[in-house]
Amino acid sequence: MISTNGLINPPNSNYWYVNNTPYQMQWNINLQREIMPSTVATIAYVGSHNLHMFTQLDFNPPSSTIVNGRQTFALPRLSTKYGALVFANAVASSRYHGLQMSLNRRFSNNWQTQVSYTFSKSMDNSSGTYGLDGAGMNNNGTNPTNLNGDWGPSNFNRKHNFRVSGIYKVPFNAKGLTGQLINGWQVSGVFTYLSGSPFSPLPANNRVFTGSGSSIGRTDAVSGACDLYGGQSLNQWFNPACFTLQPAGTYGNAGRNFIIGPNLWNFDSSLVKDWKVAKLSETFALQFRAEAFNVLNHPNFQNPNNTIFSGAALNPSAGRITATNSLPRISNSR
Repeated sequence: MISTNGLINPPNSNYWYVNNTPYQMQWNINLQREIMPSTVATIAYVGSHNLHMFTQLDFNPPSSTIVNGRQTFALPRLSTKYGALVFANAVASSRYHGLQMSLNRRFSNNWQTQVSYTFSKSMDNSSGTYGLDGAGMNNNGTNPTNLNGDWGPSNFNRKHNFRVSGIYKVPFNAKGLTGQLINGWQVSGVFTYLSGSPFSPLPANNRVFTGSGSSIGRTDAVSGACDLYGGQSLNQWFNPACFTLQPAGTYGNAGRNFIIGPNLWNFDSSLVKDWKVAKLSETFALQFRAEAFNVLNHPNFQNPNNTIFSGAALNPSAGRITATNSLPRISNSR
């Protein structure tokens, strides 16, 4: 078990026994007001605090000692009878705070619009443990004796989230064959913006010698001021010179998930028209639909290479972006 001070108990502890039930506290307040006909504005604050969340830890790490003022791990393990003992335990926590704003115009006078924006921050010490919400703690190097060292932005944290969508019905009202051709066309679009996802600076090799997947640790951050994003480009999204290789046996002092990757934005659109065929049925209609995804053919890039060191040398690919999340522009009609 993990003791209340965040340190592991002696090796005769009942490592796998969990007697805490995860729970969440939530609170919110919101204000709504009709600011013009058919249009409602909303502003809200939403918060939550999760306690006793599950995380996976090595319950049998190597013994540690203090070397040059730092916790340093070295064999033998706490119990020499076993290797790494990675179990789940309900000792993690998280906090979320969000400012949410929206503008909703109901369909009126041929158009409808929704605008939403969220400014938020989600912090925890366990997201990604099971690989369902990001790269996973195995890639972040969690210290089983000090969960506070992994307190940082959640793997899924996005500071800004903006979305606007709308539908516009072209207001033609022609008669006869001309009306059949030009009446009833409807245009819609969705624009999305998300700020970048966070990630951690890592070495390539095991530096902590715990013998489990979460043993590589994070690098050290250089002391003093360092321009992390100076001269930002696809070839160097962040400055690798802001990090140094942590001493062997240590987890490194660079914060978890404190580097932010590229943002994401996208625009999709569609054009729709219905033709009613009254001669067949009052409810029978034919529809033409043309859709375009990623209309502007804008690339959304994945996070850069976060492996700062290859062995003891600086990784020449550190900070380089080599892939995108988005597909090229796609169009279809039917």
